[in-house]
Amino acid sequence: MNILVAHLGTHYVRIGGGVERATCEFANAMQKRGHQVSILYIDTMEGEPYFQISPQVKQYNILFKNKKQILPYKLPLVYRLKREVARLFSQRKAREINALSRGKIYGSRLRELIDVINPDVIASCSIISTKYIIKDAGIITPVVQMVHDDPPTQYPYLSSVEINAVRHSAAIQVMLPYALPTVKRYFPNNYIEVIGLPIKESTHPANLHETKSHYVISCVGTLCDRKNQKQLVQSFAEIADKYPDWNVQIWGNNSNSYGRQLEREIHGSGLESRIMIKGSTKDVESVYASSDIFAVPSKLESFSLSLAEAMAAGLPAIGFKNCNGVNSLIQNQKTGFLVDSPEDYSQALEKLINSVELRERMGKEGQKYIKRFNPDIIWNKWEQLLRKVSEHK
Repeated sequence: MNILVAHLGTHYVRIGGGVERATCEFANAMQKRGHQVSILYIDTMEGEPYFQISPQVKQYNILFKNKKQILPYKLPLVYRLKREVARLFSQRKAREINALSRGKIYGSRLRELIDVINPDVIASCSIISTKYIIKDAGIITPVVQMVHDDPPTQYPYLSSVEINAVRHSAAIQVMLPYALPTVKRYFPNNYIEVIGLPIKESTHPANLHETKSHYVISCVGTLCDRKNQKQLVQSFAEIADKYPDWNVQIWGNNSNSYGRQLEREIHGSGLESRIMIKGSTKDVESVYASSDIFAVPSKLESFSLSLAEAMAAGLPAIGFKNCNGVNSLIQNQKTGFLVDSPEDYSQALEKLINSVELRERMGKEGQKYIKRFNPDIIWNKWEQLLRKVSEHK
């Protein structure tokens, strides 16, 4: 198959986000399985993604041609003003103005590139990407809509033009079953399939029975309010005095405003030597291998990749019961704890800190559970779906 991946909703070059990682892994896997793969993206520069990409995967920035930028990334001032005025009254109206305005700019260029690539099927990384392809470029190649967001939270803000575009897609892929009711409500006539993210078996699982001078509670993810790392700082601060041989390591780039707020929170707790922001890493397996507990205090997730990888490494995990992309992975009191409140979070930490047997038992159960996301299983499902829609143009 000739597969095109459309990553047209956000920046792409050197961006270490979950969607970008999923895009690169998907492209690499399909290329390795013998398919021709191309990626269309939007960015203010041309260049490589943060994550490794096969040199056989072709990448095109739609804003550039012959190494020169031919289309603007920023909307013209008049459209930006209309969008921001609309945002004061309606988030959906603001999204609609943004979608329509950008579509006018991108449509013909997308058509030009897609005609050259001539794909059998298009995998769209975002709803706005689907809108640009189907409505603005007028492409009739079958599109599979990937759902990387949290539908119950974000779909109420979709504009009518975005919804209408996705209704013309050939299929919709969601990562976890919890998303099905919402997606079916918005797109009742579309074919929908559940395909999770691929999670490799850990080559360096955590050794939870090892005696250490210091034990580690780790947290991995973009530093932001959605990931809610402040809650981990506050919960650990409540119990830190009782467990002087335990530390917290928070992994993520702290160059943004939330990172600075988090540093102030840690400073205010007086635990600068025990709660550390470690920055970004591409060797996340080593993080899990040296940890004893995995904390995921997120408010919102669609599929917590770091949580799934930590479980694959044999770590027990703690998350909030009302966070969909977390409560679909943690089996409460079996692979970790799902809690209702910040106070419960501290208590769950204590339960795991106080029992290496509990940590080991939950860690082993997590490893068993996460095998359902074995890469071969996931990529087989993807190949079957892509073949199905490409053969029924």
